[in-house]
Amino acid sequence: SYIRANALNRLNDFLNSNRKIAISRSKKLESIKGLKVLTTKEPKESWPFIVLMVPNQKIRDQITSVLWSKSLGVGRLFIEAISNYDYLKPYFKNTNVSAGQQFAATTMIISNSPWLTDKHFNQIYRVLNLHLK
Repeated sequence: SYIRANALNRLNDFLNSNRKIAISRSKKLESIKGLKVLTTKEPKESWPFIVLMVPNQKIRDQITSVLWSKSLGVGRLFIEAISNYDYLKPYFKNTNVSAGQQFAATTMIISNSPWLTDKHFNQIYRVLNLHLK
């Protein structure tokens, strides 16, 4: 129907706009020494958030402690490594999961919501830049 087709067009416009914003912001973030922006090669990635990796957990915790309470859409992607969840532990008994634990400890996300304005993003950028000098 017309309504469904129109909704699909709006969705595509939204995804394209979101993608452009995320790519632009990712490029700006990549200029911060010590910060790694994790992406894929997928050209149609939907970018609900931008995944960042910092050098260590202490820095990640400092950054998130400053930004979490500001409601800017910054947080942790993983609260724990997958092997730390009690109901999953049996699957990891004889497995070295140090890379997963390190990944969980050093990653964070920035929302790519339309409600995250450029002004808000620049606040995040300044905090990241300050902590990663």
